[in-house]
Amino acid sequence: MAPERLLEGLAREEPEAIRQLSQQTAPIAASVSRQFRLSAEEAQEIHCDCILIMIQKIRNGTYSLQDNGPLPYAATIIRNLAKNYRRRGDKHNHEPLDLVPEVMDLHAGYTQKEAVDRLEALLERIDAECRKLISLKHLEGWSDKEILEKRMTHYRSIPAIKNRRSQCMKTLTSLAEEEFRKTSE
Repeated sequence: MAPERLLEGLAREEPEAIRQLSQQTAPIAASVSRQFRLSAEEAQEIHCDCILIMIQKIRNGTYSLQDNGPLPYAATIIRNLAKNYRRRGDKHNHEPLDLVPEVMDLHAGYTQKEAVDRLEALLERIDAECRKLISLKHLEGWSDKEILEKRMTHYRSIPAIKNRRSQCMKTLTSLAEEEFRKTSE
């Protein structure tokens, strides 16, 4: 698939485009993870996070096709994620919810307390299952492996947890965008 077509497919979240990006970035994520001595789970998380970040950046217009295509950009994301994992040295390897790309703009122009209040209000508007998945990962810091092993949800595989949480983040993002439109009118 040509870089332009891949970019268009990722913007529309087409399965074939996501699959191609995943196949192209998997060896990079594995190599970088070995270089940074990360676990297999961390390598998988970096790989999945890279794909989600790429899609988000394409959709919100912060990435456009550059001379060398999306693959070198994805490789840079993978390296940065690996550096962050290594730097943190944190068993759970989680990001606070306010640093997740989908939610970052929510804080623009607000004090910390106002931003936290807004985030809590948005979380209250999504269903309990989504709230739980987002909270376990981003607020409490549990890894997907720990969530699965401790049976904190009804999901029975890491990909199922990640997929559902991704859907929940999209819902949360939509609510944040809706609220932003209302407040900017």
